[in-house]
Amino acid sequence: MKLKDLFENNPVSFLDEIVDNTFIGDQPLQTQDISFDVAYSRPIGTFNNLEIWGSKYFGKSKDLYGILDKKRNVLAWVVFDVMKHPGYSTFERAWVLPKERGKNHTLTIFNFLTSKGKEKILIDVDALTSDSSRKMLKKWFSLSSQFRHFSISFFKNSKKIEQPDVDLIFKSGTQNNIHIVMEDCFNRTVPRYGAGKRILNDVFLY
Repeated sequence: MKLKDLFENNPVSFLDEIVDNTFIGDQPLQTQDISFDVAYSRPIGTFNNLEIWGSKYFGKSKDLYGILDKKRNVLAWVVFDVMKHPGYSTFERAWVLPKERGKNHTLTIFNFLTSKGKEKILIDVDALTSDSSRKMLKKWFSLSSQFRHFSISFFKNSKKIEQPDVDLIFKSGTQNNIHIVMEDCFNRTVPRYGAGKRILNDVFLY
């Protein structure tokens, strides 16, 4: 379920710009220009009683997802490259408003994409993953199914690693030849919406 599919019957308009949007290290992401303007963005569902928005702010090759509050302030966002590896959303960067950190907002977006959107999320070989993202992913690997609604699989040269050394894989300041795939592990159909004035509330999972 790519954003282009969700927007098909509710078109968006955006500029076809060449975007230089390279993220390296733990740069101060508060300065990153992000927008969920309705010209190129839509609410696309809910998870854990939070509204998820999707945006084509960065153009056709990127899918941007965010959690917005009732005043449409951005609490968290995650961006994926959807053209680099067809069939996968390749993770690039996540950010959470400082006062909202510790509330699992990034995990909520990943859970929404994998469980409700049936997306396969990829962390590429030699990805320039920030130290904070590495710590986050390492934590996720140890979570129970109450919190994490997707499997995490590690591959080297297309061969699955059955007993991954997560300390080595997620070691800060390194690059490796491991790629990681996250995908739905429950194989059930879940409505995309479950919160709102005239919709039954989502169940709070965490």
